[in-house]
Amino acid sequence: MHELGHAFNLLHSWEKNLAGPPQPLGPEGGFGDLSWMNYAWNYRPGGEPAYWAAFPFQFTDAELVHLRHGFYRDVAMGANAFGRGAAEIDPFERPVEDHSGLRLELRAKESFELGEPVVVELKLSCAGEPVTTHGHLHPDTEFTQVSITRPDGSTVLYRPMMRHCVDGSTDVRLDAGNPAMYRSAYVGHGRDGHYFQQPGEYQVRARYIAADGSRIVSPACPVRVRLPVSRADHEVAELMLGEQQGKLFSLLGSDAPELRAGNLALDELINRHGGHPLAVYARLVKGLNAEREFKELTPGGLRVRPPDPKQGIEHLGQVVRAGGIDNITLNLAMRRLARAEARQGDLVRANAVMDAMVAMFQAKGVNPIVMGQIRRQAELTKSALSAEAP
Repeated sequence: MHELGHAFNLLHSWEKNLAGPPQPLGPEGGFGDLSWMNYAWNYRPGGEPAYWAAFPFQFTDAELVHLRHGFYRDVAMGANAFGRGAAEIDPFERPVEDHSGLRLELRAKESFELGEPVVVELKLSCAGEPVTTHGHLHPDTEFTQVSITRPDGSTVLYRPMMRHCVDGSTDVRLDAGNPAMYRSAYVGHGRDGHYFQQPGEYQVRARYIAADGSRIVSPACPVRVRLPVSRADHEVAELMLGEQQGKLFSLLGSDAPELRAGNLALDELINRHGGHPLAVYARLVKGLNAEREFKELTPGGLRVRPPDPKQGIEHLGQVVRAGGIDNITLNLAMRRLARAEARQGDLVRANAVMDAMVAMFQAKGVNPIVMGQIRRQAELTKSALSAEAP
């Protein structure tokens, strides 16, 4: 019944203010609704036992009005987009009270070139006493949502190209020994296409739904997209902003025939503008894709393209040398580079890449707790590659 409600364009009880036009939230910010559209474990007050004790197994009166008397295109499946216009208002009003003990922050580069993949870093930390919550901080799980206010003043929600399914087995305890968790998220492209297609000043905010149902809202993070200056800047921006290229950045590469034009555009960027700062992103996508196997389901069965470690090393090596990408993505690139070296049969070079990763982040002045995590990560990677070696 809950999912059927979504099919008829009903939002979650606590998200009705995101509808277009916005609808009023019920008791406790919607968490007090006795409706199919609420989550029993989020019910306030009293949680799941109180919900099931009082639930009348029905939709609210307002939801029934929508289902029975809504305009055809507002109710028919496949008509109006789900929650159309939901983000024309500010969807992330700060809660009146927040007793979660959590703090959410967004960080980004000082400025981006037009066409450059916009990546933000999310930081969730405990504001005082130790807190246990789930570890689904990346917006691809939709436990964290990101809003983008454009230079013209309109606001849209970032919607990931693919929603990742998760379970409840990733609880994280934030305390003095582990005060924060971090995620890097590419929010430049999603289901609605490219979100940063024009120069100007953007404001990006995030909202995290904690394990106890609390909604933690970040302060606004400014994102500045600069005007192209040279002819090369204009050409590179055009090669980066295609729809297929956005999908390739979201997927971190793909051999899918449907994305062939996007791959050709990235190849052209590398071949014609290999010295441009944005070429590092094209090499990152090509390198990560080459380093892993690619599976394609065809009418003749499953076809597997094995990893190409040589090409992976070529591209990822240049990514590491060029720099310019955020720390979390750089960490990923170096671990994949080490794996490619190991697949080439050179375990010594693979270990050297991990040693270089530790030294590089040490030189960047990364805080001691995160630095300890990076060292453990490097040692675990070495152990795994050594175990996999022939």
